[in-house]
Amino acid sequence: MGLTADEIRDPNPVGGQSQPSAASRRGQRKAGRSRDGTDLMAASEVELVDDFAARIRQGREQKGWDQRTLALRMKERINEVKRAESGHRPADKVLTKFERSLDIVLMEAVDGGHERDVKRSTPRTLNLGDILDAAKRDKD
Repeated sequence: MGLTADEIRDPNPVGGQSQPSAASRRGQRKAGRSRDGTDLMAASEVELVDDFAARIRQGREQKGWDQRTLALRMKERINEVKRAESGHRPADKVLTKFERSLDIVLMEAVDGGHERDVKRSTPRTLNLGDILDAAKRDKD
C-alpha cells in the first residue's frame, strides 16, 4: 500500500488530535447519573403526591380553564393534560409546568419515617416473608 511504519502507527497524520466518536462519548457517562453528573436517586428529597390527578383537575377548574386552555398556557399538548388528569404520571418537567401554571403543589418533601432496616441472619436475598417477620417482631 506504500505506507511507512510511522503512518501505520499514527492514524491521524495531520497532527491534530482525533475526536472521540459519539458512541464513545455516550459510553463515558456513568449509569444512574444525569447529564450534569448528579445522582438522580440521591437528589430525590421530594416525591409526587398520590392525588396529583385530582389536584391538577381542581386547580384547572378553579381557574375556570378547560383542558385545551391549560395546555396552551403550559405550551404542552392537550394529551399531556388529559393523561395527567387520568392518573398517568407526567415527566418532571411537565409537573413543574403544572405547578407554575395552576399555582398548586404536586411535589412534597419525603418523610423518611417509612424506611426500616431488616436484619437477616443468612446471606440470601430478602423476600416479603422476611419483612413480615420483622414487622411481627417490632410489634412484640
